[in-house]
Amino acid sequence: MQLACGTDFDFAIFVALYGFAFFHSFYRLGHLFSTNGLLLLSAATKTVFISQLIKVLLWQPADKYLYSPSTTIELLALGMLLTIPISSVVMRTKTDRASYFPKEKNPEILNRFAYACLALGAVGLVYGISRKSTFSSMPTAKGFASYFLMAPLLGIVSSTAAQIIRTQRKKSANLLVLACVAQQLLIGTALTSKQGVFDAFLAYALTCWAFAFKPRVSHWLTWIGTLSFGLLFVYPFLYGSRKLGQMTGDFSLSSLYSLAVENASLSDPTKLIEKQVEAESMEGNFSSYYGFHMFILERLSLIKPADFLVNTVESKGTVGLSYLTDSVNLLPGALSDSGPTVNPENFLGQWTGTINELDEDTSIAFTPIAEAFAYGGWEMVFLIYGGLLLLYFMANHYFFGNIRSNIWAVFAVCLGHQAFAETGPQWMFFYVIRLVPLLLVLRWVLNLVAKDAQLKQQKAQHKLRNNHVNP
Repeated sequence: MQLACGTDFDFAIFVALYGFAFFHSFYRLGHLFSTNGLLLLSAATKTVFISQLIKVLLWQPADKYLYSPSTTIELLALGMLLTIPISSVVMRTKTDRASYFPKEKNPEILNRFAYACLALGAVGLVYGISRKSTFSSMPTAKGFASYFLMAPLLGIVSSTAAQIIRTQRKKSANLLVLACVAQQLLIGTALTSKQGVFDAFLAYALTCWAFAFKPRVSHWLTWIGTLSFGLLFVYPFLYGSRKLGQMTGDFSLSSLYSLAVENASLSDPTKLIEKQVEAESMEGNFSSYYGFHMFILERLSLIKPADFLVNTVESKGTVGLSYLTDSVNLLPGALSDSGPTVNPENFLGQWTGTINELDEDTSIAFTPIAEAFAYGGWEMVFLIYGGLLLLYFMANHYFFGNIRSNIWAVFAVCLGHQAFAETGPQWMFFYVIRLVPLLLVLRWVLNLVAKDAQLKQQKAQHKLRNNHVNP
């Protein structure tokens, strides 16, 4: 089909090679029921699959509107080919995840987890607000508060799993689930973060999948209606308000809602979309991959920003490894005065001319393999991207593995789906040395909270075994 649209033959071959490598690694890693499989699917979908499908539907050559199409698609195909030997090595590794993140199927214990996560999320919100009178200090959720602001996602997963187990897969929501979702939506709105809002529904949907929920027609209608509302109203509002907030320096909730009232009407979503188009036109100087604005699909076409970075590297040369090492901080800011001096996605955005040099908040999603290429060319793709990808997949396989009935594996996917597809390769290193230990501490804390419920469960199991032995 791509050849019929006028796509260059070599480009189409490498797209096919990318797809072949993906499906091989995807099924080798455990496909839709594994942590790594879902993360790989997210990255491939955002980077290549959706964009190439839309190109065919528009009957456009896939290499049109790209600055360096050959190098870009070769780079992306190489990155996916690297997953073949990596997936083979990972799946041959023995695991002992049961002792670290065991599956929990007791609804009472899961609900205790959810209540504790609500409390931790409230601490994060209070801490963030206390830094200043508004949320203006939290546009990127920096520092101490960012760790607490991850807790509501686990609350959604835990409470949804508890409801599914309690009702024998007939119901998935109750007041506790809605409270956790509401808290996550509040955090997403306060941070003007599209991901923060989207993750609330992703956590719910993934939990339904992992715990084999049986949806009815009413559930499907509710989900479709919620998704449509988010795409038509919430997404454009958050995108536009964040960009305009960066221009004015005012991220307060009152200003953001005033912006919504003044510039958009909930009865007319086209006004919100127009405001988003205006904001996006300020964000960068690379054109649309499709020749005209495609709304949210632009965000799901990471091949375009990757191409822009590759083209800049070809014209300017690489930026050097110092920018990679300057972006890594081994200890949390609360434990160390020496923090990372570079935000790589922001620095590369300025270096490519995508964003203004005075903008220190915006991060551009260039994809991890394109960033590795920018640090040192093809050699760094093998050494940095390949090495960190192996480390990342090994950690996920060892600690989480299969997502079936495992709230921790679902939570790991929620934490990593966007960063793995969009953020630089150093994030995978950060995940292994900072986030996995953090999850171990969080599991220990939650187990303390639910200790009495666990003791009741153990006593009940012991009594059941005794009755079975001595009828």
